[in-house]
Amino acid sequence: MTVKDLVDAARLTEDQDGFTAERSFIVEGVSGSAATKLYNALSDSNIPQFGEPHPSIPDIQVVDRQAEPLKSGAKVKVTIVYAIPSDEDAETSESGNGKALVTSSLTNEQTHFDIHGELIKASYLASVNSISTKYSAVDVQRPQMRVTLSRKESEMPKAYFKSHLGRINSVEWSGFAPQTWLCSGISVRESDGSFEVDYSFEYREERWKGELVLPLSTAEAQDSPIDKDTGNGYALFDVYKTADFNGMGLSF
Repeated sequence: MTVKDLVDAARLTEDQDGFTAERSFIVEGVSGSAATKLYNALSDSNIPQFGEPHPSIPDIQVVDRQAEPLKSGAKVKVTIVYAIPSDEDAETSESGNGKALVTSSLTNEQTHFDIHGELIKASYLASVNSISTKYSAVDVQRPQMRVTLSRKESEMPKAYFKSHLGRINSVEWSGFAPQTWLCSGISVRESDGSFEVDYSFEYREERWKGELVLPLSTAEAQDSPIDKDTGNGYALFDVYKTADFNGMGLSF
């Protein structure tokens, strides 16, 4: 994917609570379903993540991220809002790691399964004496938890760009199960010979894996239903490399 920063579309307002800034981006070459395209665009590493500071205005950080499709189909417009986070937006705590900013928001996701792990399906009258069943995915809104851990470093953490960025936790981290956290961003600001570094992570309870549900025809699904346990028409794949996040000396 290609990300273009629409500098001319930037906005800045000020009220009694401080500055609020908006930046707009165009993400090109986005693939997937309608809902997946929006998610993929927001997940691009070049799009600012929750808690990231504004590149030039002090004290404000990302508090809202929106994605909307453009008519071209393969392009998505992303709007990023920076402001001073409220108590509802974030919970900030001091620890030996520096600062921890925890945020959450709703994201679109497609699922083929209900809360019991059963495939979502509907029966319909195909003819006078025939009832057929059709399987389909549905769009759901799920809370997406994010954490940004910030600390001052004596040098730029270049090694982590290769060893951890874009990877998921290989072992338990901060009390959470393996493969549930994705290192989604590392932002660095140089100041007076030191480096302020923000490490961003996104959580997924069902683990960061690729899920494949084959588009079986109604007849095929009737004869051999898609099944998680047997793997008929269904598969999970490891699509992210892993790393031990504990080695970064970060936790929350």
